Amino acid sequence: MQNFILFGSLVNFFTVVIGGTAGALFRKIKVPERISSGMMAAMALCVMYIGIDGMIHFKYPQAGVNVILCIVAMALGVLIGELINIDKGMQTFGNWVQKKMGRGDKDHSFADGFVSCTVIFSVGAMAIVGSINSGISLDHDTILAKALIDCITCFFMATNFGIGCAFAAIPTFLYQAIITVIAWLAGSGMENLMAGALFGKILNEMSLCGSIVIFAIGMNMLGFTKIRVANFLPALFMPILLESLLLLF
Repeated sequence: MQNFILFGSLVNFFTVVIGGTAGALFRKIKVPERISSGMMAAMALCVMYIGIDGMIHFKYPQAGVNVILCIVAMALGVLIGELINIDKGMQTFGNWVQKKMGRGDKDHSFADGFVSCTVIFSVGAMAIVGSINSGISLDHDTILAKALIDCITCFFMATNFGIGCAFAAIPTFLYQAIITVIAWLAGSGMENLMAGALFGKILNEMSLCGSIVIFAIGMNMLGFTKIRVANFLPALFMPILLESLLLLF
């Protein structure tokens, strides 16, 4: 089974489902509002810490990072995201699934959990590097480690948002599977690219942009902001375009 290039992504799919389902079941336990709000605040602070840590520590520290380029990437990415309104599309999908499950539409916790977990599980460097490693060398170690982290994260997120978090397994799997298949098709070319300094720099910049988005999710969870985080997703890929343009000049 491990010789299957999507083995890691499939394991990640099921760990998110398991973590989200278990968290949703735990959510049904009636606890005082004081305790549930405290748990929500604690989870939000942990999410913010993950974002801050990602802004400081990079997988390829020797490659460096162009902060100005990241600022431009965020601006362009958010502009594209707002024009397309990705967040609205994901919220609409989440609400549609919620209605189909017969859960009504009393609040947006289902959609909020779906969107937040999808973003968290997709923007990190582990999703990109792990998927590429699975595709070019059947090395699933990074994805499997990510799967365990996602399972734990999804459990605690679901204790606040509910079963919508488990449905984040679908876009997360599709995202990682696409990267894995592209890496598999590229073969040795992708392996050579990963060995280059430019790849490390781009990944650092993508990770920085992603970590900013994760921090924004924590701010939303605390109620400080109502940022449409899914509209930030295009910013994650802007460093690829911008670094490529810089090579032309």
